[in-house]
Amino acid sequence: DLAVTVTLDGQQLQMLRARTGMAVLPLSYGDTGVLQLDVLYASLRQLGAALARTERAARLIEFIDGQLAALWTAAVADRAPVAAYVGGISLAGTHGLVSTQAGHPPLAWAGGQNLADQVGPAGHLFLDREQLLHWDPPTLFIDGGGLASILSEYARDPGYYTQLRAVRAGRVYLTLPFNAYNTNVENALINAWLMAKVLHPVALAERDLQATASAIMRAFLGADPLPILARHGYGLGRLDLATGQWIPQS
Repeated sequence: DLAVTVTLDGQQLQMLRARTGMAVLPLSYGDTGVLQLDVLYASLRQLGAALARTERAARLIEFIDGQLAALWTAAVADRAPVAAYVGGISLAGTHGLVSTQAGHPPLAWAGGQNLADQVGPAGHLFLDREQLLHWDPPTLFIDGGGLASILSEYARDPGYYTQLRAVRAGRVYLTLPFNAYNTNVENALINAWLMAKVLHPVALAERDLQATASAIMRAFLGADPLPILARHGYGLGRLDLATGQWIPQS
C-alpha cells in the first residue's frame, strides 16, 4: 500500500510512483552520511502518521532526547572536552584509518574534542596520513564498518600505526558501525556512551555500558542483537590491532 523511501531524488520518486501505482513517502536522515536530528525527527513523525503509530514515533524521539540529555549530564556539562580521533568511517563503501568525519555526532555527544574538526565543516573527509601523525591523538576510536580495512592496513604497514601513541598505549577502541550511507542511529547513541566511558572514566565509573547498549537496542528494535553482532566480530571495547581481537567494555 505504501512505499517508504530514503535518499531518492525527485525523478526516482516519480518513476517509482509511475511503475508501482503506489503512494510513496520520502523520508530523510539529513545529508548523506551526516545525521541531522531535526530532519530525522520530522521523518519519524511523518512515518508515525502514515502507519498510525504516532505514539511510537513520539516515544522514540523522547527516548533519543533522553539519552542525549543523560550524556550531557554525565560527560559534557562542566567538563573540558577530551581529544580523540575516529577512523574507519564508512561512506559509499568502507575505508581505512584516515577516513573520518568532522562534526562526528557520537564524539560530540560524549564530550570529546574531535581532532578532525580542525580540518573543515561537518562531513566526511579523508586525511593525509602525515596529518594524523602530526596530531598523534591520545585515543583512537575505530568504526566497526572500517574494521576489516584497518586490520588489513595494519598488517601491511604496522610501523605507521605504532608511531601513534594511542596504539602504543593500548588506547584503541572498537565501536559499532556508524554509517552505511545513512546513519545507524541506535549504534550512534551506543557509540557515544562507549566514547564517554573511555574519555571520562571517573565520571562514568558506575555506568554499565553493556546494559545501556542493550536498553538502546531494545528501545529501537524490540530486541538486543549485540550478542549476534559479537559473534560476527562487531562490538564495543578495547581493540588489539595486531590480532584483530577486542575485549568488551564493561
